Amino acid sequence: MEKIIKIGDIVANPGEKAKGFVKTAETSGFDLELPVSILNGKEPGPTLAIIAGIHPVEYPPMEGTIRLANELDPEYMHGNLITVPIFNMPGFQARIPGAPLERTELTMAFPGDPSGSMNDRAAYFITTEILSKANYAIEGHGCNFQEACPNHIIMIRTGEEKFDKANAMFARSFETEYVRGAMDKHINQRLPEKGYSVMTQCAKMNIPCILPEAGRAGGILSETGQLNEKDIKWFMDGVKNFMRNLGMIEGEGKLYDPYVVTNVHHFRSKSSGWFYPMKTNGAKVKKDEIIGEVKDYFGDLKEQIFAPMDGVISLIWTRPAVNPGSILLQMFELGPKLSSIIS
Repeated sequence: MEKIIKIGDIVANPGEKAKGFVKTAETSGFDLELPVSILNGKEPGPTLAIIAGIHPVEYPPMEGTIRLANELDPEYMHGNLITVPIFNMPGFQARIPGAPLERTELTMAFPGDPSGSMNDRAAYFITTEILSKANYAIEGHGCNFQEACPNHIIMIRTGEEKFDKANAMFARSFETEYVRGAMDKHINQRLPEKGYSVMTQCAKMNIPCILPEAGRAGGILSETGQLNEKDIKWFMDGVKNFMRNLGMIEGEGKLYDPYVVTNVHHFRSKSSGWFYPMKTNGAKVKKDEIIGEVKDYFGDLKEQIFAPMDGVISLIWTRPAVNPGSILLQMFELGPKLSSIIS
């Protein structure tokens, strides 16, 4: 029997593509509507959902999601693709990282509440109308305006073998060097009742889901003011490769073998002043190398930050002005290849 997919007033028959806005909440002045695309494959297969724009100034996965919905043809698909390229529409329109109409982060609203706040209602829509239809899901992110980081994958483990293997295959579909959350010590048998992310909500629903981090400083190139096409391509290539691995689209899929991140180290300023990163985004560093400095406004050194181990610079704060406690840097400590942890 042919399967019709309906979300709100958007309807797609097998072999069809449909798109539109779905109302999830309202304010005293306007409705909160989310853009949704449905690609209903002509042949049966799994359903992949992509939710991007939760942090609404992380643009590469948002643009990549839009392009994927336009590029792929359901006439030649086995299974379905459902996309929400901009989940946090108020934040996108306000051009700020958070949720401007509420005091809480949108990620903290899951699984949502149909009679709750705007964030609660939007999260409820994603949970009940999108994730409930999905066999797999992607939560698209990147580094925002104030951050730089290498493209990588975050995954979650529950300790259930089938789920963990599916997530590992998911992560290995992206051409990345680093995967977070894959170690045995990251297994979380007691998932939180509320909040944290689409990925956490998916784990509670036993839906394999990964979180690609694509792009830095919002994904905007300072030289041109345009989006970095390399980051968009990286995200899109990973999604399409995963779809090939599942047999959803034509072509031979690949599996990469990134390093597992064993620990994430954060570095905060002990003093106020001007922060100077001494290593570049994604740089591999050795223990005891100087990775950052804080100077006063006359150029005199106040503080040096040293690498506590061999690792990779995985985040740089891109605003020079810092106070005591300001985040400066983040490092990945690397372990074995993912295939040796979960095969």
